[in-house]
Amino acid sequence: MRVKYGDTVKLDGLRTTSENLRPSRRAVNIGMLLAPIWIGVTSRPSTADARTNDTLRAMVETIVPADETPSAADIGIHQQIQAMALDIQNYELMIAEGTAWLDRAANGSFANLALPDRNRVLEAAFSQPPQSLPQVFATRIRNDTLTLYYRDRRAWPGLGIASPIQPDGYPDHDEKPV
Repeated sequence: MRVKYGDTVKLDGLRTTSENLRPSRRAVNIGMLLAPIWIGVTSRPSTADARTNDTLRAMVETIVPADETPSAADIGIHQQIQAMALDIQNYELMIAEGTAWLDRAANGSFANLALPDRNRVLEAAFSQPPQSLPQVFATRIRNDTLTLYYRDRRAWPGLGIASPIQPDGYPDHDEKPV
Protein backbone atom coordinates (compact mmCIF):
# COMPACT_ATOMS: atom_id res chain seq x y z
CA MET A 1 0.00 0.00 0.00
CA ARG A 2 1.45 3.34 -1.00
CA VAL A 3 0.61 6.29 1.25
CA LYS A 4 0.61 9.81 -0.13
CA TYR A 5 1.21 12.92 1.91
CA GLY A 6 -1.95 13.87 3.79
CA ASP A 7 -3.67 10.44 3.48
CA THR A 8 -5.37 9.07 6.58
CA VAL A 9 -3.59 6.01 7.93
CA LYS A 10 -4.68 3.52 10.61
CA LEU A 11 -1.89 2.25 12.90
CA ASP A 12 -2.76 -0.17 15.73
CA GLY A 13 -6.27 1.15 15.95
CA LEU A 14 -5.17 4.81 15.89
CA ARG A 15 -6.10 7.03 13.01
CA THR A 16 -3.63 9.65 11.92
CA THR A 17 -2.55 11.40 8.76
CA SER A 18 0.69 10.53 6.99
CA GLU A 19 2.00 14.05 7.60
CA ASN A 20 2.12 13.25 11.34
CA LEU A 21 4.36 10.23 10.65
CA ARG A 22 7.06 12.27 8.97
CA PRO A 23 9.46 13.91 11.39
CA SER A 24 9.85 17.64 11.01
CA ARG A 25 13.14 19.12 9.94
CA ARG A 26 13.50 20.54 13.46
CA ALA A 27 13.03 17.09 15.03
CA VAL A 28 15.66 15.58 12.73
CA ASN A 29 18.15 18.39 13.47
CA ILE A 30 17.61 18.11 17.22
CA GLY A 31 18.06 14.35 16.98
CA MET A 32 21.32 14.80 15.08
CA LEU A 33 22.58 17.29 17.66
CA LEU A 34 21.69 15.09 20.61
CA ALA A 35 22.89 11.79 19.13
CA PRO A 36 26.51 12.19 20.31
CA ILE A 37 25.28 13.02 23.82
CA TRP A 38 22.97 10.02 23.84
CA ILE A 39 25.72 7.74 22.58
CA GLY A 40 28.08 9.04 25.29
CA VAL A 41 25.48 8.51 27.99
CA THR A 42 24.90 4.93 26.95
CA SER A 43 28.58 4.00 27.01
CA ARG A 44 29.07 1.07 29.28
CA PRO A 45 31.50 1.18 32.18
CA SER A 46 34.58 -1.02 32.18
CA THR A 47 33.82 -4.59 33.17
CA ALA A 48 37.32 -5.17 34.54
CA ASP A 49 37.29 -6.92 37.88
CA ALA A 50 39.46 -5.88 40.83
CA ARG A 51 42.19 -8.41 40.06
CA THR A 52 42.44 -7.29 36.42
CA ASN A 53 42.59 -3.68 37.57
CA ASP A 54 45.30 -4.44 40.17
CA THR A 55 47.39 -6.38 37.68
CA LEU A 56 47.08 -3.70 35.00
CA ARG A 57 47.95 -1.03 37.57
CA ALA A 58 51.06 -2.99 38.60
CA MET A 59 52.00 -3.48 34.95
CA VAL A 60 51.89 0.21 34.04
CA GLU A 61 53.73 1.02 37.29
CA THR A 62 56.45 -1.45 36.26
CA ILE A 63 56.71 0.09 32.79
CA VAL A 64 57.02 3.64 34.19
CA PRO A 65 57.99 3.52 37.88
CA ALA A 66 58.10 6.61 40.06
CA ASP A 67 61.28 8.67 40.29
CA GLU A 68 61.24 12.48 40.46
CA THR A 69 57.99 12.19 38.51
CA PRO A 70 54.99 10.07 39.44
CA SER A 71 54.63 6.50 38.17
CA ALA A 72 52.22 5.73 35.36
CA ALA A 73 49.90 4.17 37.95
CA ASP A 74 50.01 7.34 40.09
CA ILE A 75 48.79 9.34 37.10
CA GLY A 76 46.02 6.78 36.48
CA ILE A 77 47.26 5.45 33.15
CA HIS A 78 45.73 2.02 33.86
CA GLN A 79 42.32 3.67 34.21
CA GLN A 80 42.82 5.60 30.97
CA ILE A 81 43.72 2.36 29.18
CA GLN A 82 40.61 0.66 30.54
CA ALA A 83 38.50 3.61 29.34
CA MET A 84 40.12 3.39 25.88
CA ALA A 85 39.42 -0.32 25.79
CA LEU A 86 35.69 0.33 25.81
CA ASP A 87 35.92 1.84 22.33
CA ILE A 88 38.40 -0.59 20.75
CA GLN A 89 37.12 -3.96 19.62
CA ASN A 90 38.55 -6.87 21.67
CA TYR A 91 40.88 -4.62 23.69
CA GLU A 92 38.97 -5.23 26.91
CA LEU A 93 39.14 -8.99 26.30
CA MET A 94 42.86 -8.77 25.55
CA ILE A 95 43.41 -6.90 28.83
CA ALA A 96 41.46 -9.53 30.79
CA GLU A 97 43.32 -12.43 29.17
CA GLY A 98 46.70 -10.67 29.23
CA THR A 99 46.48 -9.79 32.92
CA ALA A 100 45.39 -13.37 33.65
CA TRP A 101 48.50 -14.55 31.79
CA LEU A 102 50.68 -12.26 33.91
CA ASP A 103 49.11 -13.63 37.09
CA ARG A 104 49.71 -17.23 35.93
CA ALA A 105 53.30 -16.41 34.98
CA ALA A 106 53.76 -14.89 38.44
CA ASN A 107 52.41 -18.07 40.07
CA GLY A 108 49.76 -16.04 41.84
CA SER A 109 49.42 -12.29 41.74
CA PHE A 110 51.59 -10.19 39.45
CA ALA A 111 50.64 -7.14 41.53
CA ASN A 112 52.13 -8.68 44.68
CA LEU A 113 55.55 -9.31 43.13
CA ALA A 114 58.57 -7.15 43.86
CA LEU A 115 59.65 -4.84 41.02
CA PRO A 116 62.57 -7.06 39.84
CA ASP A 117 60.23 -10.07 39.66
CA ARG A 118 57.62 -8.04 37.76
CA ASN A 119 60.34 -7.05 35.29
CA ARG A 120 61.24 -10.72 34.77
CA VAL A 121 57.59 -11.64 34.09
CA LEU A 122 57.23 -8.75 31.62
CA GLU A 123 60.47 -9.77 29.89
CA ALA A 124 59.01 -13.26 29.52
CA ALA A 125 55.87 -11.76 27.95
CA PHE A 126 57.89 -9.67 25.49
CA SER A 127 59.99 -12.69 24.53
CA GLN A 128 57.00 -14.87 23.59
CA PRO A 129 56.50 -15.68 19.90
CA PRO A 130 55.25 -12.81 17.70
CA GLN A 131 51.47 -12.48 17.58
CA SER A 132 51.05 -14.56 20.75
CA LEU A 133 48.72 -13.15 23.41
CA PRO A 134 51.45 -12.30 25.95
CA GLN A 135 53.67 -10.59 23.37
CA VAL A 136 50.86 -8.61 21.72
CA PHE A 137 49.35 -7.68 25.09
CA ALA A 138 52.64 -6.53 26.62
CA THR A 139 53.59 -4.53 23.52
CA ARG A 140 50.19 -2.83 23.25
CA ILE A 141 50.03 -1.93 26.95
CA ARG A 142 53.62 -0.64 26.88
CA ASN A 143 52.93 1.53 23.83
CA ASP A 144 49.67 2.91 25.24
CA THR A 145 51.24 3.47 28.66
CA LEU A 146 54.13 5.48 27.23
CA THR A 147 51.89 7.47 24.90
CA LEU A 148 49.42 8.37 27.64
CA TYR A 149 52.13 9.00 30.25
CA TYR A 150 54.22 11.41 28.21
CA ARG A 151 51.10 13.20 27.06
CA ASP A 152 50.32 14.06 30.69
CA ARG A 153 51.74 17.33 32.07
CA ARG A 154 52.69 15.65 35.35
CA ALA A 155 55.40 13.67 33.51
CA TRP A 156 57.06 16.70 31.94
CA PRO A 157 59.18 17.99 34.84
CA GLY A 158 61.19 14.76 34.78
CA LEU A 159 61.89 15.35 31.10
CA GLY A 160 63.04 18.91 31.56
CA ILE A 161 60.26 20.34 29.39
CA ALA A 162 57.50 22.74 30.30
CA SER A 163 55.25 22.34 27.28
CA PRO A 164 54.37 19.77 24.63
CA ILE A 165 57.16 19.08 22.17
CA GLN A 166 54.83 19.81 19.26
CA PRO A 167 54.26 22.25 17.63
CA ASP A 168 57.24 24.22 18.97
CA GLY A 169 59.84 21.44 19.00
CA TYR A 170 62.93 21.93 21.12
CA PRO A 171 63.68 25.66 21.08
CA ASP A 172 67.07 25.14 22.74
CA HIS A 173 68.21 22.39 20.33
CA ASP A 174 71.39 24.24 19.47
CA GLU A 175 72.58 24.40 23.12
CA LYS A 176 74.65 21.75 24.87
CA PRO A 177 72.64 19.35 27.02
CA VAL A 178 72.82 19.98 30.74
